[in-house]
Amino acid sequence: KKKYAKVRENRLEYAALIAEQALWIEPQEQLDVIAADESDNCYVECAVSGGAQYIVTGDEHLLELVEYEGIRVLIPAAFVALKEAGQVWICTSDLRNQEIW
Repeated sequence: KKKYAKVRENRLEYAALIAEQALWIEPQEQLDVIAADESDNCYVECAVSGGAQYIVTGDEHLLELVEYEGIRVLIPAAFVALKEAGQVWICTSDLRNQEIW
């Protein structure tokens, strides 16, 4: 689809950057916020424990959450649009508030 052409075009670049900057997170608490599919709670748990700003997904149950404790849930195209508008900052524990995109 033309709608996702830019995401498809840059997906390897984005995946490499994310893998390079990723942190391994062990959730500190169990959450029960996705009743429709309890297996999706692990993503929210990791996001909370890791101090994430975004959960980027195509999963309908997570997308229905919209936001949890300040963590926005976005489809990949929306995340890319924010990035291109200069509104996304990717941070690691060593690079707080340093723009890397």
